[in-house]
Amino acid sequence: MRHLEDIQEIYDYLESEERTSPLQHVIREVSSRPSCNKWTRRKGVFYDINFYFNDKYYFAIIPNKKWLLWYFRKPALEAFRYNIRELEADFPPEQINGTSYEKVSVNKAGEIKVRLFGMRDARLLTEKYLK
Repeated sequence: MRHLEDIQEIYDYLESEERTSPLQHVIREVSSRPSCNKWTRRKGVFYDINFYFNDKYYFAIIPNKKWLLWYFRKPALEAFRYNIRELEADFPPEQINGTSYEKVSVNKAGEIKVRLFGMRDARLLTEKYLK
């Protein structure tokens, strides 16, 4: 893993301000929290940015060209008890080019994933769920 200073590679990969602006917003807001450490990791063509608080892996975000994929990792779920129904109501499915995408889901590990499609989603995430 590399420290977040290597983030320019991710912005170059995204190519679009439509994705880089929400990513910059989320990184800035999450990073401003006390005890936050950030690391990037590259897996093939994808990158992930991991957020640790007091050495616990709370959150991650995987940027790609269509959306940003946010993860509430198990330590965050245990510490904050996020409500999946509330997340689903705040982040309803989105239509893009005739395809409907669910924004909120749960992975096999029981972690909550949220697709962020733009600044509205990024602001909602940081203002309501990461305060």
